[in-house]
Amino acid sequence: MNCPKCNQPVEPGAAFCGNCGQPLQANSAPPATPTVSPPQPAQQAQPVQPQQSAPVVSAPSITSQNTPQPAQNGSPVAQVMANQATAPAAPTPNFNSPVVGTVGAGTNVPAYAMPNTAAAGHSGETRAIVGLVVGVIGIPAALLPIIGLILGITGVVLGTTARAKYKHLVSLLAIIFSTLAILASLGIWVYNVQRIEQARGGVGSSDTSSSGSFKAVSTPCYDVKIDGGLNNYQPSGCSFDSASADKEYTVQAMVKPEVTASNLSQYGPTAMQAGAQAVNGTVDSGKLGQFAGSPAYIANISAANNQHGIFALVLHQSANQQNVFLVAHVSKSSSVSDFGNLEKYWQWK
Repeated sequence: MNCPKCNQPVEPGAAFCGNCGQPLQANSAPPATPTVSPPQPAQQAQPVQPQQSAPVVSAPSITSQNTPQPAQNGSPVAQVMANQATAPAAPTPNFNSPVVGTVGAGTNVPAYAMPNTAAAGHSGETRAIVGLVVGVIGIPAALLPIIGLILGITGVVLGTTARAKYKHLVSLLAIIFSTLAILASLGIWVYNVQRIEQARGGVGSSDTSSSGSFKAVSTPCYDVKIDGGLNNYQPSGCSFDSASADKEYTVQAMVKPEVTASNLSQYGPTAMQAGAQAVNGTVDSGKLGQFAGSPAYIANISAANNQHGIFALVLHQSANQQNVFLVAHVSKSSSVSDFGNLEKYWQWK
């Protein structure tokens, strides 16, 4: 038995044509010969336009292209039955859907659109651990200040960047230990520079030893070191005088009970004038100050032959009753602004 509409074979007793959906009359006389439409050529399935409502996913037809397709005006019920009769294929997702096509819309967000928080946390943890190790190593490495500084700065950078993603105690410890490494390196660096300058005759001193060595001068009132290039340094009591081709150190100890801390500012200028006349010079300026921890009146002196010096009248009570010391440092080759090694190595007895 064939369908009177599409002329396709149908099973006996069927109520509808499985191909076009034409209603059939079962158990009755054959109807009048209907007008049979010529078979329609196979047509490509038209794409379903997306609707405003929830998208409809259509299953692809597995009918051969040589098989005539159902008429466009067939019964909807027959079309549904025909679709159910064919083998359903896996539904094809509609990527034009606003739920799937928009990242972050709804709850069905693709996995590739989610931030990889696990990877970020792992990266921060690794940086924190490496920064902590570098900071701990940098503390003993500060004995070599340059290496300690490099390790300390590296640890601070790693700990800081790690703490932005991995707020954990490890990252905080990395910053702390690395900072300690930097401070230790800077401290040792400064200490080494000071030691080197001391070996050269003092930091910022205008009086350095040309020979790189010192001579010790010991008196009943004080002990001091002077440059190795100076001669005639043997003391006489608490006084001594030493000189070289371009510099001179002189200390004269006196007993002046009338000089006290209250009148030092008046007695000092008179003593400075006398000292300047001894070297054929004049007093440029004077003020109260200290020498080796004791009160003093200090003045700058200009002398003949372009000599410059600094004098101090120092008030200090020694064990042998001497209480006033006239200390002079004169240079013939450069300007003098301090007492240099004379005050640096001075120790009262």
